[in-house]
Amino acid sequence: MKTDTMYLIKALQKKTGITQYVSRKVWRAISEIITEELLRGNTFDLRGILSMSVIETKEKTAYNIKEKTNMTLPPGKKVKFKAGQTLNKLIKEENGEISE
Repeated sequence: MKTDTMYLIKALQKKTGITQYVSRKVWRAISEIITEELLRGNTFDLRGILSMSVIETKEKTAYNIKEKTNMTLPPGKKVKFKAGQTLNKLIKEENGEISE
């Protein structure tokens, strides 16, 4: 199942009792805060669930299938996601794996 923004807004509304309008505003604010922090180069950590950070990528060589030549991809930045310990533990338990 794919979870989208509208699902999150409705779930926030249901769990908190606030209106859909307010939950949408809350979600937009959270989304903006996360984006702003990542753009500043900070790590955004939702303790136990998820950690996000911007990392530098190195220059690398790739193969262009259409032109059948090698090409150089310039260095850049990308977002790195890492699942937290609590989330990993819950997923392992859900799958029947024993974790100590």
